[in-house]
Amino acid sequence: MQSLPFQAMGTGGFALLVALGLYFRVKAQPEGNEAMQRIGRYIREGAMAFLTRQYQGLAGYTAVVFALLAWKLSVPAGLAFVAGAFLSILAGIFGMKSATYANVRTAEAAR
Repeated sequence: MQSLPFQAMGTGGFALLVALGLYFRVKAQPEGNEAMQRIGRYIREGAMAFLTRQYQGLAGYTAVVFALLAWKLSVPAGLAFVAGAFLSILAGIFGMKSATYANVRTAEAAR
């Protein structure tokens, strides 16, 4: 039972390596012609602007929940929530980047 946290961390680390490998595999595919590349850049810019606005709104929520958890439970509990929120933000950013890079490459492959 004591090895369970290490198994979870190892599984998570392995999953990150697989995701990183798939990301680079997608990035290695042809991006299409100039028009496709331009449209792909616009899509990426819009997607990242959307995420930035969403995360700005969630920052206040995270601060309030951190304060409540630190006050009612403990500071480590609040910090664990903040760490989870931060990792969730990273997952969202990396996922959005991967998806927007894959869009134009999928269109090029279908062409």
